[in-house]
Amino acid sequence: MKKFEDLKDTVINDIKSVFKENLISIIIYGSYVRGGYLFKRSDINLMIIRKERNNQELMDLNKFLKKYSKKLNLALPMVLTEKEIKTSTDVYPMEYSDIKENNQVLFGQDVFGILNIEHKNLRLELENQVKSKLIYLRGSLVSYYRNNRLLKLILRGTLSSLVEILKNILRLNRKDLTNDLQKLSSAVSELAGTKLDIFMELQKFKTGEKKYSKKDEFLALFKGVIQNFEVIADYVDKFKVNGAS
Repeated sequence: MKKFEDLKDTVINDIKSVFKENLISIIIYGSYVRGGYLFKRSDINLMIIRKERNNQELMDLNKFLKKYSKKLNLALPMVLTEKEIKTSTDVYPMEYSDIKENNQVLFGQDVFGILNIEHKNLRLELENQVKSKLIYLRGSLVSYYRNNRLLKLILRGTLSSLVEILKNILRLNRKDLTNDLQKLSSAVSELAGTKLDIFMELQKFKTGEKKYSKKDEFLALFKGVIQNFEVIADYVDKFKVNGAS
């Protein structure tokens, strides 16, 4: 597998050959820009922004995807028109905020740099994400509380979405962002007025630093995670957006 830097110019030229005059810009986002990128393990995330919709271009992009998916660990590129981006800030404010703050323009215009994302929309999506996760965790406990193996898989998959939720609480409060869970938990604990220490236990569990061989101990962790999500849900539910975005 080659590094992205070695193939960047070729990648750009191959995309340009597919979209030609319809291409507005190519951006790279995600861990490669944000930090935390691991060669051969992390995905390369590209967004292709075009002027008009054209389904033939999508079919032509298949060859590009096959060429680079294994070479670069390339994720499926996101293909959008500029209008689709500008008219979707109300439904994807969390995702677009992260892309806006963590992207690199490889070709063309900086579409995200001038994008206006309103905090009232960010709060609504955040509330949806938190409460959906809470409902999912509760339902998992109802359905699988006797299945320790499955519950552990569910809990391990919770950490990445948790980090994004905590980051967006800080974003709502116009605080500096971090990917460090301990700093995130501490900052959000202060805002919510309640300690969220259980999230650090969750991280120790996922990394294997702490084992939960006894079922009662693991169920206590699972229930603790639910309780901390309830605290976050209550906080976001009461949060009032003041001023301009």
